Amino acid sequence: MRRDASPAFDPVDVPRWPAGGVPDAVLLESLWAWLSGEPVQALAKASGWGWAGSADPRRLLGELCQRCADWDFRRNRERGAIESDAAVVGDRLIPEELAVAAARALGMVDATEPPLADASRLVVLAGAVRANVNRLHRARSFQRGEPRPGEVVVTTAARDLSAAERSQADTLGLTEWLLPGRRMTTEADAVVAAARATWELRGLPEIDGRLPDGGDGEERTAAAWLRWPGGAVADVTVVVAPSADPDARRANTFDQLTYWRTRSPLTPRDHVVAVTTQIYVPYQQLVAIRALGRPARCGVTVAGVDAAASATPTKAFGSRDYLQEIRSFFLAAADLRRDVDAG
Repeated sequence: MRRDASPAFDPVDVPRWPAGGVPDAVLLESLWAWLSGEPVQALAKASGWGWAGSADPRRLLGELCQRCADWDFRRNRERGAIESDAAVVGDRLIPEELAVAAARALGMVDATEPPLADASRLVVLAGAVRANVNRLHRARSFQRGEPRPGEVVVTTAARDLSAAERSQADTLGLTEWLLPGRRMTTEADAVVAAARATWELRGLPEIDGRLPDGGDGEERTAAAWLRWPGGAVADVTVVVAPSADPDARRANTFDQLTYWRTRSPLTPRDHVVAVTTQIYVPYQQLVAIRALGRPARCGVTVAGVDAAASATPTKAFGSRDYLQEIRSFFLAAADLRRDVDAG
């Protein structure tokens, strides 16, 4: 950490995965560098953990996954429900400027340009209504140059929208882009409407499966593919994915990317650029490596939308949000490590 008036850290690279992949030893080394770097150490000490980081990387990861329950401000709620209050662990206040500085060094604040010249597929990871608009806007901006990916895929699920999200969709003008006969009920409806608005897809798509109507457990089991071939700049596909464990939870990012991959084969010549919100880039990079990169040996880069690149204002992230998503990285790293150990 540099000794300036406010905390600042040297940048720590998010693990990379080029086309063809990297040896497991190289992947794990980059994981340990992120986990054991100065930003994470500073946050751990501020949380009262000290720094019990083991010289054994696997033991270090286990310790972090155990201790980071202190940073679970979500508590099984939607991410948007995390309060904007200061982050407190026990009786310790985590300084806002420390959390933001660490998050910036860890690649969670400022967007960078992905390797578009190598990209063969562009995938947008869906989420809350306003985030979808910003991510799709960012994806559309990636297609303005040459070369550009010939296919755009948006992965989503049948999560029921909150009343606030339905209101946001109406305010953003998405309701008029709903497919005929649909209501703004699920995340899938919002994503389809936002994709149609972004690429001005006025025609009806080819549909395989059935869009869910919401409720009745559909948010965990619904599956559908909607495709608009030959759009203005690319084919556009929306993939509504089911949960891999419907008895326990709805579909997560890993389920969505895996479902897409199993029906859209990738090769070591492909490079997938996935778009999310910048705060989620580090942990979703690990998820994408697990779901796409390791099974298909294709290249994977997760790119983000930051405040400067957003088309519409969304939630301002604070210390609680950043600690929550650093925790997500720890847990995703543990999943990836188990995959590597299992061969």
